Amino acid sequence: MTWLWILVPVLILLAAVGGGKQENAKQKKTATPHWIYHPHVIETDEYECSVCHARFPKESPLCPKCGTKMLGKTVTDENEWIDEEEELDIIFDDD
Repeated sequence: MTWLWILVPVLILLAAVGGGKQENAKQKKTATPHWIYHPHVIETDEYECSVCHARFPKESPLCPKCGTKMLGKTVTDENEWIDEEEELDIIFDDD
């Protein structure tokens, strides 16, 4: 009977851990590959692959690094541009 007190919590823990892995794998399968557009103030704008996170100067139907076909719409990451603008304000002492 004592083994039951050990076995039940272990089985519950294994079920919880296994369920999380399945859910995470399902999210990865349903995520549509797409380009992430990174606008820059001074440097050339870049496009990042949502799968391998490699950056390139322009979009293409396939990622040149991992070969993934881009099916989703391009998403713009405006936070990076804002960070660069703040750096320029600091450099030029512009408020």
